Amino acid sequence: MDDPDTDRLLAMVMALVGEVAVLKERLDTHERLAIAGQVATPEAIEAFEPDTDVERGREVWRTELLGRVFRSIRAAESSTERSATEQKWRSLVDEAAAE
Repeated sequence: MDDPDTDRLLAMVMALVGEVAVLKERLDTHERLAIAGQVATPEAIEAFEPDTDVERGREVWRTELLGRVFRSIRAAESSTERSATEQKWRSLVDEAAAE
C-alpha cells in the first residue's frame, strides 16, 4: 500500500483476523470435545490434538476467511489493472488513428 494509514489499518485488520482464526479453532475444539463426551476444560482444550482431516478442514476455513477479507483489495486491484490496460489500449488506438 502507498499510504501509511492504510498500512496501519491493514495491520490491525490482520491482527483481528488472526484472533478470529484462533477463536474459531478453539470453538471447534470445544465442539469436538463435546461430541466425544468430554468436558472442555482449559487443560483438555490445550491437550487436544486435531487429526489430519480436522487440520485440513481448519486450513480450508482459514483460506476462505482470508479470501473474504482480501476480496475488496483484490477487486480494487483488478479494477485498477483493467483501467490501466484500457488506458494503454485507448492510447494505442489514438496513436494508430492519428497516423
